[in-house]
Amino acid sequence: MPLAPREEEVLTHIAQGFTYDQIARRMGIKKSTVDTHVERIRRKLQAITMTPETRRM
Repeated sequence: MPLAPREEEVLTHIAQGFTYDQIARRMGIKKSTVDTHVERIRRKLQAITMTPETRRM
């Protein structure tokens, strides 16, 4: 499942080393919204990495 544009934006900020509080301020959202985006990113990335081939390892 592809990431939503805002999830991609959050992930980019994380990769650049910003804290969740800094990301929230930069994006004009609450920190709790950043937390939600991160959780969704993790779920989506886990779904990608948990293919049948990797489950057997």
